[in-house]
Amino acid sequence: MEIRLIGEVRVLSEGRGIGPVSPTRQLLVAALAAEHGRTVSGEELIRRVWSEQELDHARRQIHQHLRKLRRELEAGRPEAGEIVQAHAGGWRITLDPEQVDEYRFQVLHGRVLAAGDARERARLAEQALAEWAGDVTGAPPVPLAGLPGTWAEGQRRAMLEDYKQVRLAWLEAHLALGPEEWIVSDALRLAKSFPFDDGVQATLIRALHRLNGAPAAIEAWERYRDTLRQAYDTEPGPELHGLYQDIRAHTHALAPVTRKELRVEQEEPVPDADEAGVSAENKGVLATGAYGVAIGTQWNVSGSHARIQHADRDIRIEQPADER
Repeated sequence: MEIRLIGEVRVLSEGRGIGPVSPTRQLLVAALAAEHGRTVSGEELIRRVWSEQELDHARRQIHQHLRKLRRELEAGRPEAGEIVQAHAGGWRITLDPEQVDEYRFQVLHGRVLAAGDARERARLAEQALAEWAGDVTGAPPVPLAGLPGTWAEGQRRAMLEDYKQVRLAWLEAHLALGPEEWIVSDALRLAKSFPFDDGVQATLIRALHRLNGAPAAIEAWERYRDTLRQAYDTEPGPELHGLYQDIRAHTHALAPVTRKELRVEQEEPVPDADEAGVSAENKGVLATGAYGVAIGTQWNVSGSHARIQHADRDIRIEQPADER
């Protein structure tokens, strides 16, 4: 048996989907499978699956929903319902973590980051990307597809971010092994999925520089800069700023640019949009405020090439040396 979280949430038996069908029961499977065999408390499971307005009702109905989930799986395979078990005041999936596609991807992701050899890094990255789609150069399927809620959205963003990192590592590894035209084509396709990501643009520009020379790379950088200005009134970040300067000066080494980073440990978590007094716009993962423009976990400081990256209890400020 296998559980797939990449794309539509499904439980498979010998390659055949046996459920679940309803979004609520798909969320139950996802919320448990994402823990890779660890127990999820009843209260935590409820908060992952239901909204704040539904919590009281969910507390009364959680056991009924889990029974329905087990019966649905058993209809497809008699023993399948046994993979969902009550344990230590909560619930868990009893399958080996290797039977969950997201877990296999995360294991390979770690190996990609640890690989020192470009050829080995490319091989591992291709294996990891194969968990997302048969064609590693295609657009990624949406994880937990169609499932609502704050928890599901957070999982989607995190999984897509990890996917992007592996795909970039795959492209950079092949670029190090020798530039080929397909690398530019794939970087362009990736840029369509992540249109405002500096890391994706940096890889695209490096590939263009290797294959087509400085004019093509500079044109791509200026096009991206103009897009950022028009969409968010901000500039490319310090990595792209430095890359552009190096190409203009004809001194760009073909290895990935090293970011200048200042790490600031903070006592309290990074405030969310409401706590920071910023105004959220109806553009997905975006807010505007005193720092400038926020896209995801990145604040783009207006009128500057500086970036403020934040996640959990850590802040990373990136700023070109000539702006310090």
